[in-house]
Amino acid sequence: MNDLVLREATVEDISALKKLYIDMYSFLGEFSMPYSMDEDSLEDILKILVKAKTTSIIIGELDGVVIGFITVEIAKLDRKLKLEPTNIIGFIKDLYIIPDKRKLGLANNFLQKAEDLLLEIGATAIECNVLVGNDNAMNFWESKGFQKMAHVMYKRIQN
Repeated sequence: MNDLVLREATVEDISALKKLYIDMYSFLGEFSMPYSMDEDSLEDILKILVKAKTTSIIIGELDGVVIGFITVEIAKLDRKLKLEPTNIIGFIKDLYIIPDKRKLGLANNFLQKAEDLLLEIGATAIECNVLVGNDNAMNFWESKGFQKMAHVMYKRIQN
């Protein structure tokens, strides 16, 4: 197996990313994820995201095959909040590695690449969300120094 190659996603990667996103949301459904993937608009959304200045999708390749990705959004904190020195924060929106490449330490590489990118633009902190019941993900993030900060609550409403 060759070394993992991490690089910014391009429009040419949309097809591979689309498949990975569909697989990821299928997997997340096991953890009571209340949302489903809108496959009809996914390709158009990915085209926008790979070009966006405030989003970075980093894909990973082994032997020329895309095996995962991490999506990072960059934002300024709300003006009423303060986080010295820059108020710039990164949000890990997604981290996904195909099942047969998990437990090889590759997520560490994806996260390090994301942290390097965020440090380069002056970010002060990183946040991510983990679904209830996804203990493997929770253990990974905590092992990397992430701390529990909030509970995201959800309620479906209708007439």
